Amino acid sequence: MLNIIDKPPLHFNSSVNYAHAYLGALADISTGGKDTKDAVDSGKYPFYVRSDSVKSINSFSKNTEAILTSGDGVGVGKNYHYVNGRFDYHQRVYCLDNFKGVFGKYLYFLFCKNFYKRVIRLSAKNSVDSVRRDMLTEMDVFIPDSIDEQQKIANFLASVDTKISQLTEKHRLLKDYKKGVMQQIFSQKIHFKDDDGNAFPEWNTHELAMLSESGISNGVFNDPKKVGKGFRLINVKDMYKGDSIEYSELTLLDLEPKLFEKNKVKYGDIFFTRSSIVPTGIAFSNVNLSEKEDITFDGHLMKISPNKKLVDPLFLAYYLRSYTPRKTLVSRGKQSTMTTIAQDDIKDIKLNIPALKEQQKIAQFLQSIDKKTSAVNEQIEQTKLFKKGLLQQMFV
Repeated sequence: MLNIIDKPPLHFNSSVNYAHAYLGALADISTGGKDTKDAVDSGKYPFYVRSDSVKSINSFSKNTEAILTSGDGVGVGKNYHYVNGRFDYHQRVYCLDNFKGVFGKYLYFLFCKNFYKRVIRLSAKNSVDSVRRDMLTEMDVFIPDSIDEQQKIANFLASVDTKISQLTEKHRLLKDYKKGVMQQIFSQKIHFKDDDGNAFPEWNTHELAMLSESGISNGVFNDPKKVGKGFRLINVKDMYKGDSIEYSELTLLDLEPKLFEKNKVKYGDIFFTRSSIVPTGIAFSNVNLSEKEDITFDGHLMKISPNKKLVDPLFLAYYLRSYTPRKTLVSRGKQSTMTTIAQDDIKDIKLNIPALKEQQKIAQFLQSIDKKTSAVNEQIEQTKLFKKGLLQQMFV
């Protein structure tokens, strides 16, 4: 090591100096000897390939602490793995191990922070989408001259990663719980009671079109020459961004006032996709819960305006995404190059609907789960942002 440099803003020991080294002087660097086809289900050891996911295998070529990253493909500079134990790795995955004068987990965090920037810089210069060995061995790194300092930094960042993992697992469990409870509710295995503790009436069957105030309609032509100003437009891409349409992300489309009024979107309106490359994606639904008065919708979507005397819009939105209605909707699709569906294909779909007050209780219950899930997701994003800030402040 040489060239003592200024230390980063955040550190544990102010007396520690930072010095320059090349990555190749801090670790042995090699590529694996296996191919993706060598992976097996439920193998004994982790098998690192060119992606974020880790496969399994029954062989191991190393039993050590190591850092792994893709050598080519879309994962170059984007996926990193830390392992300490037995593992095997793909022939186009780089392995850094046998660390010298550096705490392994510290180098992992430093490498994750800085290597992608190096890949981008060298790729732009040489028009390559793969990693050459010298891109690793000659990478400049700046590290504390104290292993104790490195370990403290690594342990602190590892604790943040643990928090992210715990929150991610909590988020997954909430989503799984919601999926399971929806199946129980809509198959009537779980029943709600009214405020006095009495059972609600039996569920009744209605055709989809009969639940709408004005039948089923298609939207407006999304003219590319008229985008960028005018009214907010619900497009196909907006259908997949959450459990309800996100008003703030809607694009703009210029329409004549009469055409807008004819295709104006109201609170509680529900939309269906009219085409899909994948058959299971047909008639995917979402709901508008915004009360804004300037929203219209794209011609690649169908819309119903729920009759609020018969059906709660939020309940209907949840119900239409549950197993049985989705299965029925998908079965009505017509397949050719793409799967398509029209108003006549879905208007007579039969839905088993409870009394309005029970609908509202169901919707409120499911919405409470969504709010908890969203809160956890926000915690995840904030913790990731916190970690990003730490990386910027703790590494050169």
